[in-house]
Amino acid sequence: MEKLIELGILHPPELLPTYCDDAAARQRLVQVRKLPLSALYQETPQ
Repeated sequence: MEKLIELGILHPPELLPTYCDDAAARQRLVQVRKLPLSALYQETPQ
């Protein structure tokens, strides 16, 4: 990816989601990344 950025093919995002600034949200993302995909499936959204 770094090479693609250097070549001008990829560009970093101009805006980042606000959850990137929230320590609690970042911690939840760390925990979710450890789960198997099947643990994230919901038959109906909540």
